[in-house]
Amino acid sequence: MLCFSNEYFLQCLEGSRTAVNNTYQQILNDKRHHNVIMLNYTQIPEREFEKWSMGYVPQSKLTESLNLKFSGSIDFNPFKMSGESAHLLMLALKDSIAGTIS
Repeated sequence: MLCFSNEYFLQCLEGSRTAVNNTYQQILNDKRHHNVIMLNYTQIPEREFEKWSMGYVPQSKLTESLNLKFSGSIDFNPFKMSGESAHLLMLALKDSIAGTIS
């Protein structure tokens, strides 16, 4: 899952340890990326975003309230979130968007 605004990207990588590590190394070595910070790294029992495709989540009343809940600001800024808060934000966005599609 990838969330982004005009200034920031927040991405959750899932898969085998080797695949995740390889993808992360590609991101680190890509000159287009700056200030890459890993917020959390953990082994999971099952994927949480397996049906999520990369997509843009625009700023709206929904995202402002979720940003406020998980970062203390209405603006999307992953630097203001803990790893756990970023994860919970992504789950909430996934659930909110899934609810509008169904």
